Amino acid sequence: MKFFEKEELKVLWPFYLDMFISLMFFFVPAFLVVYFKSLEFSFFQIGLIMAVYPLFALIFEVPTGAIADIYGRKLSVLLSFVLASTGFMLMYFFTNFYAILAIQAFLGFAGTFWSGAKEAWVVDLLKGRNKKYLKTYFSKNLSIGGFGLVISGFIGALAVKFFGLKIIWLAAALGYVSAFIILSFAKENYNRKKISIKDSFKILKKQSVDSLEYSRNHQVIFYFLAASMIVIFGYNLNTGISWVPVMQSLGFPDHAFGYMWSAIALTWTLGPLITNKLLKKQRTFIIKYLFLPAIAAMMAVFVNSIFFAFLVFMSFEFFMAGRKPAERMFFHRFIPSKMRATIGSVESMLLSIVGLIALPINGLLVDTIGGQKTIFIGGFLLIPAAIIFMKIKEEK
Repeated sequence: MKFFEKEELKVLWPFYLDMFISLMFFFVPAFLVVYFKSLEFSFFQIGLIMAVYPLFALIFEVPTGAIADIYGRKLSVLLSFVLASTGFMLMYFFTNFYAILAIQAFLGFAGTFWSGAKEAWVVDLLKGRNKKYLKTYFSKNLSIGGFGLVISGFIGALAVKFFGLKIIWLAAALGYVSAFIILSFAKENYNRKKISIKDSFKILKKQSVDSLEYSRNHQVIFYFLAASMIVIFGYNLNTGISWVPVMQSLGFPDHAFGYMWSAIALTWTLGPLITNKLLKKQRTFIIKYLFLPAIAAMMAVFVNSIFFAFLVFMSFEFFMAGRKPAERMFFHRFIPSKMRATIGSVESMLLSIVGLIALPINGLLVDTIGGQKTIFIGGFLLIPAAIIFMKIKEEK
């Protein structure tokens, strides 16, 4: 059985190649907490640093999403990559707590130009050419990205071992430069509007307000976003802020977090591929794949060895990754094309609020009750999210 359908790569090769190449150099998440701990920051300070990104994403998310809807998704995404590569280069040169906060703010701003826009770019491109590719695009893209991350963990482990932790920032910058070059070749099914600067701001405002109102009044999208916010809060309590101290207490060396990253990325690769055949009833599937990671995360309180810790963490990530294709397909079924990027940015904005709140709480909890209990709480929070999905009626 062929992985790609006939003619599929003619349209989607830049997106698939970008997902692989850029993520191959993006091993920052594997060492982020370890790096900041090496600077002697507390877990609460680390939580604050990680919360600055979603704070500035929150401030700029909807306006920049509307820019993508008006001026084109490609322009918005490529601009984001230029800004992000600059931000990661700056991270290499600064170690002061407040300087790092400022750079993270800049990176949060840069990220808003691609969140929502990149996904909308692909969806509208496929809807204008061949819808059948859309059915499997999300799962394939996640799997390809996961494979890139598997390799990135090994590259990261070796890079950190021989060049030190700071190398992670240069590698991330290189990944975004690669993404810019590759996606420059991608086509776009979008007609830019010829309007004045003054009129464009009026349209930006109207597009943003209309999309917010649509999201609030649409029963499916409203419940979807509410459940997603809870999921992200729980997921944020299962980040490296919680797991790094748990693994280090079991004798895990710093550079080996790269290998751990590869192992987790492997589950992200296999998860969507395995679950892609089970997506006939998307809502039911999502519900099941919220209960399963909840159970896995709550097992963290019993972790007493590196092997058991790996098993718990990988199980949690496998179920979360396996849920993603069904979640994205379900979400886009109920969004009109003209609002796709902006509503995608509304989603990102709301999730940024959650991250902004959850990450400092995560650090504070780890400083006070420890990583294992914090992970348990994060898993437990997935249960009410599953209950909300049970209440959704799928009629458009």
